[in-house]
Amino acid sequence: MHGYTAFFNGKEADVYADSLYGAKLKAIAHFKPRKSQEHMVSVVLCEKDVNPATGKGTQVTHSTASL
Repeated sequence: MHGYTAFFNGKEADVYADSLYGAKLKAIAHFKPRKSQEHMVSVVLCEKDVNPATGKGTQVTHSTASL
């Protein structure tokens, strides 16, 4: 399971799911946007391999630097 942060309309929420698609579906269920606004929900990976018992995983860092 992975940890994601979801964003919609200036709000954010933490979501845990096995895939990005699963996280987006959970975020849509959480924010309850209109059908025409579901595309505005965005999800970003924050933690990989979260242990449900401890709630801890490996933190993910995003960078805009090109190699």
